Amino acid sequence: MTDTQGAGHTRPDNFLVAGFHEVTRKFSRFSLRRTMSRQNAERAVALAALGQRAWEERVDVSGFAELRDRLTALDAHAGEISQTASKLESGKAALDQERRSALDTFAARRREVEEKKNPVDAALRVGRSRRTECAQAIAQAEARLAKIPGEIAAPDGGSAAPGQPSPAAQERRSRLAAEQQDLEAKLATARTELPGLTAEESRLAGDSQQYAGQIGAIDAEQKAALARIDAEVSRLQSELRGVSQQASATEKDRGETFGRLGVGLYDAGTSVPALAEHVARIAAIDRARADTESAINSSLTATGSLAPGTMAKFWGALLLAGLGVGASLYFISPDVAPRVAVEQPVTVQRPAAVDPETAKTEIVQRFAVAQTLGEDDKALRESAVRVLTQDIETMGASGAPEYLPILTLILRSHEAELRLAAADSIGMIGPTADEMPALTRLLNDPVPGVVAAARRALAERPPRR
Repeated sequence: MTDTQGAGHTRPDNFLVAGFHEVTRKFSRFSLRRTMSRQNAERAVALAALGQRAWEERVDVSGFAELRDRLTALDAHAGEISQTASKLESGKAALDQERRSALDTFAARRREVEEKKNPVDAALRVGRSRRTECAQAIAQAEARLAKIPGEIAAPDGGSAAPGQPSPAAQERRSRLAAEQQDLEAKLATARTELPGLTAEESRLAGDSQQYAGQIGAIDAEQKAALARIDAEVSRLQSELRGVSQQASATEKDRGETFGRLGVGLYDAGTSVPALAEHVARIAAIDRARADTESAINSSLTATGSLAPGTMAKFWGALLLAGLGVGASLYFISPDVAPRVAVEQPVTVQRPAAVDPETAKTEIVQRFAVAQTLGEDDKALRESAVRVLTQDIETMGASGAPEYLPILTLILRSHEAELRLAAADSIGMIGPTADEMPALTRLLNDPVPGVVAAARRALAERPPRR
C-alpha cells in the first residue's frame, strides 16, 4: 500500500487508516446532525419571538391578513379563558375560607361539649371505683361471716375438765364473736351505701353518654357540611383543569401562529427597527446552520469517495485482530452483503495484471470470510497478517498521534505479529498516558518479541505537542 508525503509526516494510504477516519467521520456526522437539530429548534424559537414582537409592537401585518385575524381571535379567546379562570379561582378561594371557618366553628362547639363531659367522666370513674369497692367489701364480709359459726362450733381439744372449755378456746370464741359483730355492722353499712353509689354511677354514665351523643351529632354535622364544600371544591378544580388545558392549547396555537408570522416577516425582508434584533438573531442562526450543513455534506462526500470495500476490509481487519468485534459488523457493512460473502469462494483465479492494492484488499476480505465460516487456511492467514502488518507499520511511520487509539486496540490481537507491529508503531509515534496500561500488560506477553517491543515503546517519551 502506497505512502504519500504531507505536513512533514509519512501518511499511510491504507484501508485501516481510511476505515479509522470513516468511523471518526460517522461520529462527527452524528454530532453535526444533533447540532443541526438544535439549530433548527433555536430558529423556530427565534421566528416565533420575531412574530410575537411584531404583534406586540403593533407592526403593520396587513400583508398577513389570515395570521392577523387568527391572532386576534386567539387573543380574545385567551382573555375569555383568563376571566373564567379568575372567577373559578375566586370561587375556590371562597370555598377554602368557608371550609376553614366551618372547621373552626365545629371545633369550638365540640370543645364546649367536651369541657362539660370531661368532669362527668372523671366523676364517673371515681363513682364506679367506689361502687366496685363497696360491692367487694360486701362479698368479702358475707364470705367471712359464713365461716365464723363453724369456727366457733369447732371442738376444743385442750379442755382441762370434761364439758368445760379451755381458756384458749374461750378466748378464741370471744374473738370470733367480736369479729362477727364487727363484720355484721360493716356489712349493714355497705348494704345501705351500695344502692346510692349504684344510682350515682348510673346517673353519671347517662350524662356522659348524653354528651358523647352531642359530640357524635356535631361530628356528623361537620362531616356533612365539609362533604358539601369539598364536592364543590372538587367541581371547581375539575373546571380549572379544563380551563388550564384550554389555555395551554391556546398558547400553543398562538406560538405556532407567531412562528408562521415570523417566517413571513423574515422571508419578506422586514426592516422595521423594532424587529432588527430578532432578524439579526435568525440570520446568525441561518449562517451557523449553513456551516453545519456544509460540514455534513463535506463528510458525506469524503465517505462517498472511499474505495469500494474499504469498510468491509476495515471491519474484517478488526475481526482478524481479535478485538472482540463480532462478525455481524463485517456483514452489516454497506459494502458487503452476507450472500455475496458466503458465495464467494475462498480461492479464486485472478487475472495476471491485477492491481497490487486490490490483491491485498482481497486477501484480507477472503481471510475475514474464512474466519466467519470457521475455515482455517494457514497460507491465507499468513498473507493477511503480512498485509495488516505493513499497514500498521506505515501508521507508525507517519508519526501521527491520531492513529494511537486504533493501534492500542490492535495490541489485543490474537496474532503476535500484529501485537508486535502495533507496539513498535506506538513507540514510533510516542505513547501517551492513554496507551501506557495496554503496553504495560504486554510485558507479560508469552512472545518475547512482543515483550521487547512493548518495553521499547514504554521507554519512549511523549513528543512535545
